[in-house]
Amino acid sequence: MHDLSWMKEIRKPDPLLPESHPVHGPRTMTVRGTTLAVATDGHVLIAVHAPEDAFPALTHEAAEAGIRRMLTWRTAGEEVSLAALKAWLGPAERERLEACTHCGGPDRFATHDCPGCRAEAETYTGIAAGEVPGCHECEGGYVEFVPDPRPAWIGELLFNRNLLAIALEHLDAPTVRLAAFVDHEAWRKGGVPCVVVDGPGWRVVLAGMLPETAKYLEAEGIPVVTWPGAGPKCKDCGRVIDAVAIAALGERCLDCQERARAAEGDLFGRQDVRPKAPPSAIAAGR
Repeated sequence: MHDLSWMKEIRKPDPLLPESHPVHGPRTMTVRGTTLAVATDGHVLIAVHAPEDAFPALTHEAAEAGIRRMLTWRTAGEEVSLAALKAWLGPAERERLEACTHCGGPDRFATHDCPGCRAEAETYTGIAAGEVPGCHECEGGYVEFVPDPRPAWIGELLFNRNLLAIALEHLDAPTVRLAAFVDHEAWRKGGVPCVVVDGPGWRVVLAGMLPETAKYLEAEGIPVVTWPGAGPKCKDCGRVIDAVAIAALGERCLDCQERARAAEGDLFGRQDVRPKAPPSAIAAGR
């Protein structure tokens, strides 16, 4: 993975944080001898193997410590097809401005004159005789599109499928390890639940939503779905893995395949973890 320019999109500048903080743009750091490019918007963290000069070095000590902790979690999860996971997550949709369908967009905004908008103008803003009211459904011919969060459960963890789809959009692999993990060292009492996706040479961590949010979403008519889980098991270790992954990996999970090849140096792909609980259960550091 040589072109990492897409990581510049994963940011959310905060005037209260110094420019050295990674919310202002991707940074590089070294974890266990491996150079990684890291990017975050405060909700999701993406870490990818990268050359040292890919981005400026991360010098914000507090951010560096927190990211280092997240990149060294040892999680128990399930092997799944990344293609199948992306299909279930749905398209990666971002907030954007769209042309207003009421007035016809910016080219027609200034000349728009319908009875409804005229009544709005006369009631709330005043309008001179012969003046064109413009469109009162938009700003300058544009409306803001805010994507649906597409909430879902993985075990007891509620998360935003759209945010995870955005994080995985430029990442690729036949299979990945999908896990729900509780960060008990985080600021929130009881810890912060996170979705962790590990691929060859990369990791994605997405902060989960508060569980009680589900009832408010459903009250608004936003359905909350559940990750369907995996099916067949690895013939070597018995770990549950995705049916598509079974075909891709020759009936072995990624761990067993790596051990068979005696692979070396993959920071995220060689975690000697054997889950005792069902794959959908939250693995709190096991």
